[in-house]
Amino acid sequence: MSANEQYFVVAADGKEYGPADLETLRQWVREGRVVHGTHIKQAGGGVQYAGKMAELVDLFPPRDPHASAPGQAPPPQSLPSSVTLPSEFRVWEFIGRGWDVVKPHWLIFAGMFFILMAIEGVPYLGPLASFIIGGALMVGVWRAILGAIGGRMPDIGMMFQGFDRFGDAFLAQLIRGILIFLGFLCLIVPVIILGIMLHGFDRFGDASLAHLIMGILIFLGVLCLSVPGIILSIMWMFTYPIIAETNLGFWEAMRESARLTEEYRWRLFLLLLASIPVLCLGLLVFCLGVLVAIPVIYAALGLSYRFLQAKKGAPAPGPA
Repeated sequence: MSANEQYFVVAADGKEYGPADLETLRQWVREGRVVHGTHIKQAGGGVQYAGKMAELVDLFPPRDPHASAPGQAPPPQSLPSSVTLPSEFRVWEFIGRGWDVVKPHWLIFAGMFFILMAIEGVPYLGPLASFIIGGALMVGVWRAILGAIGGRMPDIGMMFQGFDRFGDAFLAQLIRGILIFLGFLCLIVPVIILGIMLHGFDRFGDASLAHLIMGILIFLGVLCLSVPGIILSIMWMFTYPIIAETNLGFWEAMRESARLTEEYRWRLFLLLLASIPVLCLGLLVFCLGVLVAIPVIYAALGLSYRFLQAKKGAPAPGPA
């Protein structure tokens, strides 16, 4: 390996720091600025974990025998976070610590979500523009949120830095939307048939009882209708942050999100439910508080994402 090789440190928000030669990189490891799970990009090459580089492996302590096998994610303690993660999945603790993340930068995050809402609110063209570029903008927003969780200062311009992943972000938005819609759609026909069947009960003269039963059963049918779409939404809820901090393609990111959320989907659903009163509180503050409430919710989701990475291992970087 040539001593003149150049390397770049890839941060969680997607920014690259460098170039640095091998000796400088080794010094950063000694100083703790580069850890086992830090993404390192070699000039003209791919991205890999620092702890897996032959040039640096001697600087890291021996791995635990129960640690991840080669090719899997690095150990959880290497994940970047300036906020202490809970030891257990506690919904309100994530929301409270989400506020701790947002509080120093609330104006910046409020500005980001105001821009997103303003784009979508443009008559006729807004929804179309949001559909086309919304995924890339969300990749940028997630880079800012994950960067803030890691202790870095966000700025509004970061929300426009996700266009380097425009293709994967757009495809993720499109494919997720179609599959989630199909999940909601799959029980519409049985519900319609149920309604038609029960509508004939009034011929027995028991109209009130018939309509009561019909209402209850149709309500239960609609409730069941929501379940597949909700499950799919939670399964793929971390697709954008994975795209934001790795080079994984949209489908691999969706699969990685499904892996991370497995066994935690009920608790993630409770986290989403707990977000409703947070939004309501935001609406009570002249409706403008929602521009702070939404970033708090996203920061809470970002912390739960880091928590799941710590439990299950971070997503491996894709090809450069």
